[in-house]
Amino acid sequence: MVMVGGYGKLGAPLSLISALARTPAKDLTIVCGIASCPERGSAIQELVEARKVARLITSSVGENQVIIDQFKKGELAIELLPMGTLAEKVRSGGFGIPGFYSSVGIGSFHEEGGLPMKYSKEGVITDVNLPLEKRDFRGREFLFERTLLGDYALVKTWKADSKGNCLLKMAARNFNPDMATAGKVCIAEAEEIVEPGQVGGDDIHISGIFIHKVV
Repeated sequence: MVMVGGYGKLGAPLSLISALARTPAKDLTIVCGIASCPERGSAIQELVEARKVARLITSSVGENQVIIDQFKKGELAIELLPMGTLAEKVRSGGFGIPGFYSSVGIGSFHEEGGLPMKYSKEGVITDVNLPLEKRDFRGREFLFERTLLGDYALVKTWKADSKGNCLLKMAARNFNPDMATAGKVCIAEAEEIVEPGQVGGDDIHISGIFIHKVV
């Protein structure tokens, strides 16, 4: 499983994604915030078009016809999650929390299950989302969500020191800090690499303890 930071193309590690697309790696599970319109919002488009992705976990595929076509042909499994739920599944996973309760999705396919996630080449449904456990807390119903952990995380930073401490700018703060904590190995794509101490302690958005390589 590969966790990809950023919000669409904004603040995404596009060079790392392109490098991954050129490797022999395939049948990848990709976790990203959104994978919608390829011209404006899909950072992982190169991976999808190279048919490197077997399963996509995201909050939206929007008007991305390449993803939709692969889904319909049975080439790609898609797990759609509410964006806030997705963000919390990643954040909690990175902090060692195995699961949490959320009220989002009560009474929908998200709770009840049965939403198609994968088709065969013949158009037969082969995988669906499963029903979620529901509990009552203080008179309100909540669903139990299991958190996500990845084998790798790819993140984008504006400035990083050689120890991996990262300073993010603007949209790059979307998903990058959480993805970094949730990957067993995290690689940061930096616009500028500086010496230790040149990123102020109050400016660090991702601590170097989570970063294994800066490029």
